[in-house]
Amino acid sequence: MNERLVRMSSFGLAGMLFLLFLVPSFISAQSNAFAQGDKHLQFLERLEIMLQRNPDLNLYSPKSLSRHMAVDISGLQDSSSGNPTIRLTKTDQQNLQSLLRNNAEWVTRVTENKRTFYRNPANLVEVSQPKFFFALNPVFQVQYALEQDNRDRVHLNTGGVSLRGLINNRIGFYAYGTRNLETLPSFGLAMIREYGAVPGAGNYKEYSGHVFDYYDIRAGVSFTALKYFDVQLAYDKNFIGNGYRSLFLSDYGNSNLFLKVNTRIWKLRYQHLYTALTPEFSGRNWKGNLPFTGKLGAFHHLSLNATKWLSVGLFQALIMNDRSGYVHSFPLMFAPISQITNKRPANDLAGIDFKANLAKKHQVYGQFLMDQLILKNMSDGKGHWDNRLGVQLGARSIDLFGIENLDLQVEMNMVRPFTYGANDSLSNYSHYRQMLAHPLGANFAEGIAILRFQPSRKLTTSAKFIFWTKGVDSASLSFGGNIFKRYSSRPSDLGYTIPSGMDGKGLNAQFAVSYELWENLFLDATALIRNWKVPEDKTLDRNTSVFSLALRMNMFKREYDY
Repeated sequence: MNERLVRMSSFGLAGMLFLLFLVPSFISAQSNAFAQGDKHLQFLERLEIMLQRNPDLNLYSPKSLSRHMAVDISGLQDSSSGNPTIRLTKTDQQNLQSLLRNNAEWVTRVTENKRTFYRNPANLVEVSQPKFFFALNPVFQVQYALEQDNRDRVHLNTGGVSLRGLINNRIGFYAYGTRNLETLPSFGLAMIREYGAVPGAGNYKEYSGHVFDYYDIRAGVSFTALKYFDVQLAYDKNFIGNGYRSLFLSDYGNSNLFLKVNTRIWKLRYQHLYTALTPEFSGRNWKGNLPFTGKLGAFHHLSLNATKWLSVGLFQALIMNDRSGYVHSFPLMFAPISQITNKRPANDLAGIDFKANLAKKHQVYGQFLMDQLILKNMSDGKGHWDNRLGVQLGARSIDLFGIENLDLQVEMNMVRPFTYGANDSLSNYSHYRQMLAHPLGANFAEGIAILRFQPSRKLTTSAKFIFWTKGVDSASLSFGGNIFKRYSSRPSDLGYTIPSGMDGKGLNAQFAVSYELWENLFLDATALIRNWKVPEDKTLDRNTSVFSLALRMNMFKREYDY
């Protein structure tokens, strides 16, 4: 019966998409979202705070904003228009012009056929016609580093290509593909040994000298149906939240296949996200990263502009371990799913979030995640294991102390033991042996402080400090920090705090300078200090420092922020 329902659901979905393509009068273009680590995200975060009451930015985070929407919002702030709504600093004005250059398909285009070779500095090849736009760019990153007490040469060699296009102002498409050869710092290597996957990637091959060979492939197609529905079918990453981290869904792990539908009506935005996830596996070269491998995820997020400066949201996630799961992911948030379908999903989570822009200088945001909450167990102070919660609270301030483009972000994240876990390997909150939310998993408290200064468009500096404490397991017992361990391996039902188990303390401090030599060509220098200490077991202590130089083009900077 379940398989029959899935077939019916699949045919219904395919039929809906087919009809949308057959009725072009109902379809207008929906551009691709910004890529992970895009250089314009920091400018959009500043713009959101300065505008304070923009209804689009308040419903979307810059990481989920479409290129089209960003151009529409940013274009209103162009000082050359003669009627800017806010005052932009000189660096902001330069960043605005850069954003417009890099999203030329949504800026007024010439009517004649233009095939160019770096005519627009943002694109190697750009084709701009009235009903067709296409951009093609090379992608590369070469990074070399020195690590304390590490005989292996820490390096990253990346090469590939990216493209995107727009057809008849109706269909947007993009593709990004790279091959990567990487030797990670010692703590990154330790994570590969523990989890069996390269952080941020998936399947890999390992050569002598701890050189890891892996691909990063992302692609998708998107459009808007009936004005109010944005539809995207892609193999990529997603992020739900406004912080540096997300307790709901982050882009930390590997890409996955998904169908995303955004509904925008009045002051509401409702996102449906259906994903095919890769379960746990044996062996580093497992080939099962294909659709419908037995693990599915459905994520729903509803945002509301409660006031002109405050947005609030509701979140729900379902991780399912059978092919009938999508039938059970009833598209109404917090519906009594187990009663509707007579079957409880394998793992369900819920949450609330908020974002407030204050005085055009500050922003406060937060998330509250509930994996399981039993109120009677919260009040007795005994630390029941089955109260599984997470809390995020953060703030941003721009132009700190009156210094233009000096911005500060602070953030706190806490997740109780056993959150995101499950009693079977298919139901935990993971994809390809990596966390779907926070890279620390559970049983931790984390503080983050990021100071950014951009004196000019070409030069960006930053100082990032990440402090955390995390419970460490001992022997075969699980104290709730490793989401891949089953609940049944816990030593007791009571006495769980943050952290539980052995108390490990960590520091990751990074100082970085980036200079843009040419449009989207960056020279990066980074100094990183990472300390990890477990007073109860000195053999687990890991202290190191890394200094790196990198040259990259048309791609994000490789981060080691875990």
